[in-house]
Order: sequence, then structure tokens, then C-alpha cells
Amino acid sequence: MADARASLPTCLALALLMAGSALAQVPTGTAPAAADTRLQQRRTCDALPAQIYLGWQATPFVVEQARQASGATWAWPLEPGVGIKGVVVEGRLLLGLDAAGMILSAHCA
Repeated sequence: MADARASLPTCLALALLMAGSALAQVPTGTAPAAADTRLQQRRTCDALPAQIYLGWQATPFVVEQARQASGATWAWPLEPGVGIKGVVVEGRLLLGLDAAGMILSAHCA
């Protein structure tokens, strides 16, 4: 049992070393500007910080606070049964609401 505990830090260090060397092998060529822009827009939305507003009433102020927390360009509160089929907007925070207008979920699309 003591051997297993002693080797855990070694295994973790080895895994980090291998992950770092894999990243070092990624080609560093330049991508087209449009692809860079789309990638940057995708990275502008992180729903995790917006999840602090789960359970809050989706007032315009709270929706804006959630948008700012996520770094998204847009925030769309979605009432139950409302979908957004066919609409593609990068950097968008989607807030799922219940029938009373409480925020149940937050994710980026």
C-alpha cells in the first residue's frame, strides 16, 4: 500500500510531462484570420462563472450580469419549450429558464 502512495506523485508528474511534450509537438503554422476570429469568439464564452446565477430570477439586470461573468457577446434567456434551431451565434450564453423565469441552466453555444 505504501508503494502505491509513493508512486502516485511520480505518475502524476509523468502524466504532466507527457502532456507538455505532446503540446510541444503541435505545429505552429499560422491559420487563416477568419478561423482565428471564430476560435477567439468561441473562447469568449465560459458558462462556469455565470452558473452563480442559477436559481435567480432572470431580470434584465441579472441576465446582463451573467453575460458579463461569462464573457459572452450575447445572452439569451430561453423559456421552457422555446428552441433556437438553425441560429448559430458564436460567443453566446444560453440561460435555460423555468416557467416562473428562474435560471435553471447556463451554457455557451
